[in-house]
Amino acid sequence: MAVIIHHFYSSALTECNSMTVIVPVEKAERTSYPVLWLIPPFGGDHTAWLRHTNMERLAEENAFMIVMPDMKLSFGTDMVHGFKYHTMLTKELPQVLCQVYPADLSQQMIAGAKEGAYTALYSSLTCEGQYRKTIALSCGSLTDENLPKNLQKPFFYAFGTDNMADLSNTDYDVCSSLDSWKDLDTWFLAWSCKDTYHSSCERLSSYLRAGSVKEYKGASFSWKEWESVLKDVFNG
Repeated sequence: MAVIIHHFYSSALTECNSMTVIVPVEKAERTSYPVLWLIPPFGGDHTAWLRHTNMERLAEENAFMIVMPDMKLSFGTDMVHGFKYHTMLTKELPQVLCQVYPADLSQQMIAGAKEGAYTALYSSLTCEGQYRKTIALSCGSLTDENLPKNLQKPFFYAFGTDNMADLSNTDYDVCSSLDSWKDLDTWFLAWSCKDTYHSSCERLSSYLRAGSVKEYKGASFSWKEWESVLKDVFNG
C-alpha cells in the first residue's frame, strides 16, 4: 500500500496545494486503477479521511486509488470571491494524477461528507459522464437549510451570498437540475434525520430510486458511520 502526501502547484488556484493519494500497489497487481475522489466536510484537509477512517483498507479491498484533495472552504466551486477549486478538482487534478500515478480516468468516482458531499454532487452535475459513481454522505442540495453561523462567511465567499435561498433554481441548486438528469442510477445518498443538512438530504432522496438511499433514524452521522456506508456501497 502506498500512501503519498503530494504537494503540487495548481494553475487553477495560482498557488500550491496538497492531496493525499492511496494506491494499493502490493495487493492489486494492475497497470492502472479506478479513482475514488474523496472530499471531507468543512474543517478537514487532505489528511482528514486518512486520520479519521481506514481508507487504506477500502482501497485495498476494492483495488482502486483514493485521492483526497485539499478543498479548503470552497464548497467545490469556482468561488465568487476566491479561487477556482472546481476547475482544480474536475479538470486540473485528473490530468496531474494520470501523469504521475497509474490512474484509469475512465473509471472515476466521487464521494464526500456534509459540505464535501455537496462538492461531489455539484462536480458530478457539472461534469456529466465524468464519474461512474457519486456518493453523498449527510448532504444534498444546500438550498433548504438555515446556514450554520460559522459557515456564513465561507458560504458568501463561495457563492456571493450568505442566504441559501438565493441559490434556489440556480446552477448551484443540485435538486433543481435533476429533472432532466440521466445518470441518477449512479448516485447514492446516506443520511440521518439528525444531520445538519437533513432537509436537503430528504429533498434529494425524493429524486433517487429507493435502493440508492439509506436513511437512518438515529444520531447524526460522523466519521464512523460515513466509513461504514462507503464499505457497504463498494463491498456490497
